Amino acid sequence: MTNAMIPVLALLVGWSAPRTGPVVTVSLKDGEVLADVVKVAATAFSESGITRVEFSVDDQLRLTQQKPPYEYKWDTVDETEGRHTLIVSAFDTAGGAVAKRVKVEVDNGLTLGVGHHYKAAIALLRSGKVEEGTLAARKAYKIDPLNHDSLRAMAAAAGAALQYNRGIDLLEKPPMLNNQPVGDPKLFPLKDPIAVELRGWLRVQRAATQPTPAS
Repeated sequence: MTNAMIPVLALLVGWSAPRTGPVVTVSLKDGEVLADVVKVAATAFSESGITRVEFSVDDQLRLTQQKPPYEYKWDTVDETEGRHTLIVSAFDTAGGAVAKRVKVEVDNGLTLGVGHHYKAAIALLRSGKVEEGTLAARKAYKIDPLNHDSLRAMAAAAGAALQYNRGIDLLEKPPMLNNQPVGDPKLFPLKDPIAVELRGWLRVQRAATQPTPAS
């Protein structure tokens, strides 16, 4: 049998070349060190068409997307420090599936302590860098949610996000854990000069958003 006869016979018997399953690529590489919010981009292809792409962290599904661009904004501040595995899975209309696993390291500098991130948060928020300042405040709060610097930083970030009531509550009410106050309630509201100034600013901003009462 000659090679020229193979396509003709294939048509006669209904033979077709096997379809390739889905393929997926990810913008991250093994061993990368991540911090803050990372945009993970993926590309997926299948001859039969892609139905969805899933993003998982440590086998926990975080996001499903059914059409491109396939992107996931990974907020690493929510993760524990250390090693994690990102899994990007692609599924096609023919029932095929493929998964790409990438091992990375999350390092948000939590070992630097509350004070470091508190100072960074206040400086960033005062300069108008709300997103960066909020991330720094969240890091301080994650290290120790009972620390007064953490509470001040989170209150300032809440105010920058126009969440004035939440900011005031952080400065005036003891932290809650399992619906129970923790820490010394006698320390609240915080009375240090920074907290007093911040609480006053939050109250002024909140008042400015209220409708003017009729005279």
